[in-house]
Amino acid sequence: MTTEATQFLAKSDLILANTIAAIPEPIIESTNDVFHDLMSCVLEQQIHYRSTKKTFQKMLQLADIERLTVNNFEVFEEKSFTNTKLSINKYETVLGVVAFFKQQNIDWQNLANDEIIEKLSSIKGIGKWTIDMILLYTLQRPNIFPYDDFHLKEIMVKL
Repeated sequence: MTTEATQFLAKSDLILANTIAAIPEPIIESTNDVFHDLMSCVLEQQIHYRSTKKTFQKMLQLADIERLTVNNFEVFEEKSFTNTKLSINKYETVLGVVAFFKQQNIDWQNLANDEIIEKLSSIKGIGKWTIDMILLYTLQRPNIFPYDDFHLKEIMVKL
């Protein structure tokens, strides 16, 4: 969050100001790679938020791949899907993401949020939460608030 946004929020709400002062601002390092991060989101989804399984990272290691691309997906699939249990729906979503990116060459940084939402939501199995995560973490867009996020809701209740 930018300093300007933080200052605005702190001035607007005393409770939020105390929270902002107490919690250090996170450092978010982006991969800037929508395909890689989208696949990570899909393959990690529905795993309890406290999980330390790091399924996607383990799958990359099995395939000896550092960054997943459309071009190395076949190797990834061959070497890492054998020992990974995926639902049919999740596998279909993975294949849908691959097909979408094979057909598209998109400069994500130059699209407006609404355009990104429209394009990504056209992929079967990609929903609002996943798109919010891509906008927030991968593309580092301001003014994204993933209000449907379970972990975020839990933190807000505690605060």
